[in-house]
Amino acid sequence: MKKLLDPMLTTLAAHGATPQGIKDALTSPDGSQYMKCAFQVNPFAYGSRHSKSSGFTDENQYNDAMVKACQENGVQVVALTDHFRFDDSENLRAKLEEAGITVFPGFEANSAEGVHILCLFPPGTSGTDMNENVGACDIRNRDDPSPIARKGFEELLEVVNERGGITISAHVTHNSGLLKELAGQTRMNAWKSPLHFASAIPGSLGDVPTEYRQICLNKDGAHKRDRPVSFVNASDVSAPGDFAKPGNTTLLKMTEASIEGLRQAFLDGESRIMLNSDEAPSEFARVVAVAWDGGLLDGQYVALNAGLNVMIGGRGAGKSTIVESLRFAFDIPPLGADAAKSHESMIKHLLGSRSAVSVLIFSPSPSPGYYLIERAYKQEARVRNQSGEIVADLKPGDIISDLEVYGQHEISEITRHKGQLAELLGRFVGADNEAAVSEDGIRERFRASRKIITDLDEKIAELDLALAALPGLKEQLKRFEETELATRLQEQASVQYEQRILDDFSNAITGFGKEGDALKPDGASASTVLPSEKEVKLPHRDDLANIQAIAQDMHDAKVQAAEILEIAAQKATADLAAIRSVWQPKADAVEATYKSLKKELEGEGFDPDAYLTVKKQVAVLEPKQGEKDQAVSELAIEQKSRQSIVDEWEKADRKAYRDLEMAAKKVSKKLKGTVRASVRPSSDLGPLEQILRDGTEGQISQALTKLQEHEDLLPSKLAATIRKGAQALSDEFGFTDSSSQKIAAGGETLALLVEEARIPPEAVIELNVGRDGAENWRELDRLSAGQKATAVLMLLLLESDAPLIIDQPEDDLDNQFIAGHVVDKMRVAKKQRQFLFSSHNPNIPVLGDADQIIGLTPVVEDGEDRTKIDQKLCGSIDKEEVQELIKELLEGGEQAFSTRRRKYGF
Repeated sequence: MKKLLDPMLTTLAAHGATPQGIKDALTSPDGSQYMKCAFQVNPFAYGSRHSKSSGFTDENQYNDAMVKACQENGVQVVALTDHFRFDDSENLRAKLEEAGITVFPGFEANSAEGVHILCLFPPGTSGTDMNENVGACDIRNRDDPSPIARKGFEELLEVVNERGGITISAHVTHNSGLLKELAGQTRMNAWKSPLHFASAIPGSLGDVPTEYRQICLNKDGAHKRDRPVSFVNASDVSAPGDFAKPGNTTLLKMTEASIEGLRQAFLDGESRIMLNSDEAPSEFARVVAVAWDGGLLDGQYVALNAGLNVMIGGRGAGKSTIVESLRFAFDIPPLGADAAKSHESMIKHLLGSRSAVSVLIFSPSPSPGYYLIERAYKQEARVRNQSGEIVADLKPGDIISDLEVYGQHEISEITRHKGQLAELLGRFVGADNEAAVSEDGIRERFRASRKIITDLDEKIAELDLALAALPGLKEQLKRFEETELATRLQEQASVQYEQRILDDFSNAITGFGKEGDALKPDGASASTVLPSEKEVKLPHRDDLANIQAIAQDMHDAKVQAAEILEIAAQKATADLAAIRSVWQPKADAVEATYKSLKKELEGEGFDPDAYLTVKKQVAVLEPKQGEKDQAVSELAIEQKSRQSIVDEWEKADRKAYRDLEMAAKKVSKKLKGTVRASVRPSSDLGPLEQILRDGTEGQISQALTKLQEHEDLLPSKLAATIRKGAQALSDEFGFTDSSSQKIAAGGETLALLVEEARIPPEAVIELNVGRDGAENWRELDRLSAGQKATAVLMLLLLESDAPLIIDQPEDDLDNQFIAGHVVDKMRVAKKQRQFLFSSHNPNIPVLGDADQIIGLTPVVEDGEDRTKIDQKLCGSIDKEEVQELIKELLEGGEQAFSTRRRKYGF
């Protein structure tokens, strides 16, 4: 069945800048997909035989209308099931296949007990073979409208299976249905037959009649099966309008419509069958395709499924390179130090210089759309929209913000860091945009407050240094003024005061002129506000045209304001010069008089220059006392304001802690009996420790140890104690004198940073290692490496609509938990989010029912290692080539698998 291109991708698929690998991936199969199937479609002759009018008197018209109805209702697969006949269905089959609809040739059998069975055979089976299939059922009354076989229900299932077909027990809860028609041991045997894979019901399981419901739910002891029967919606479709009825069609997930596709769907109905009554899954963000240019994967591409994707291949086949190249494309830093080293090495040596990776992604919000991410080695990622245009300043993380990538052993590495575990738990708090904005606002206010307080502290310290000389100078001035110097030099002192006034005002005029210069705009006209037609197509460009005129008005106003200020500054300079020209001769005369007087005073034993210098210094310093008083007042106000910010910060911190507690309860409920989580104050100081180390000189290990022992430490309390000094730190926290003095020396600067710190809480993760229903809970510290990783992976599989990418998770997992717990969660979660795993453990792709299995093959070309992604080796387990690949790579071949099976006695 040909893959259909999403109409939204038409432009991008044809765009010249789109890499060829991405274009190829868009037309390549991406694993199993839901196909709408009608399993009980009848030909024109059926209606005549059973007196069911289709509204048509001509077979050709009927066939054309049936094809049109399929297309209008999205039916992609049809099974033709006339009663023990096929010849009358040939013309309808031809019409359907001509329209691209897959047809399973078949018939509806009627067993010796009177039970109806839908018998389906591979598409393309010839009419001759179909007649032989009908004949093999040993019919008694071939000419009857509904012939009856001489073979019983279980015999018919065997006949169809041996001849390469598959069966569905028809309308099981109604007349001629298995549950309605049979009773007692006969019904039990028929229901539990190993070849009884699927049954047809007209609606949901909840609508099944009460007397059969427990059987259908596999809860009736007498009818209980090891593998439950799968259910499909299927009823007679004998007219075009019947395709629109919900009970007549079913969605089956298959790589391609085949008998094996049906068999896999019936074997795993939970994963592969969706009734019309089931709630359709919502859209979620996903990686659609990936392509490589250069490096180990040069020229390769892969189309990814929206569900579970699993890469398989021998060691060195390139599985890890694919994972790390996706991490590289999205620029997601590894969480662990070891993972970071591995990532850097892999990108350098396996992706390499002059190579690039391209990733096509789909995002459902704020509106559904596709984006193409392109990133070359040692370059930033570029993002194109679905029209192929580069979107400036848009980063991959802006489109899918919570995509997660974990390299080999990275999950195990995370288990050793309690802070990172708390971050994982934080995924379940839920997006509280208002709280996030509030916290960002608090951080910004903290930064602004810290700068104001630091600047005021520095200003007060500088003023204190300057004012330190004022008391002495005042005392000198007092002694001078007790002599006759003050009176005799009054005029000269006054002229010096006038000189300071003129100089200060001259500086003010210079500052005024600079304000005018700052207003001057660049260029003679305003900058272009609207982009050109070539840059962006704006649907309402005419309505926005006047914006440019407004921008020009603003530009002109700035020009005028700058000119006004410039003229005013020039006039002020000229006016001040005129004042100086009048004042200066008078000042010069006073200076001349002073020189004569100075000699006279010096002859009398006085030092007039010393007096004037002291008086000038006092005059300069006295205003600084006012500046200091003002700064101290402003500091007090800012400190009070900051305290309210601290209160808000601690309130937000308490809320975050409570939210995390609620998230822990939520996780524990969802993973009931397997994993449970709780929260407690952390003994790990986190960012606070780094702040203390950076803000002090020398060793403070003893102090850090004491703080770690302090239960539920409040950074604001530590900050307040730092302000009180070394003795207070020793008394309150038990620091040694040496540590106290080093930390206290950090002063207000350190205290401000400390009270802005947040000590993240600690997530307590426990795993139930009990067996056979018994509970035995152990914290991560008391678990094996595999058990630790299992607990964390169970968290990762929960609740998210962003892709999760993990490189060989089973390397760190307890194998018992993979099959018993991890796979079950994976099967449920893949309906709400995309997974991409690499694996060499068959439990993940097989028991997880991977939607797209990707076979990787290592090769050597021109003496260099390469990886090939053969599209024939991509698909679900319902594809023969993929089944063989799994058996060879993951099971060690059919012989090894069979040998193990015999060894175990299975």
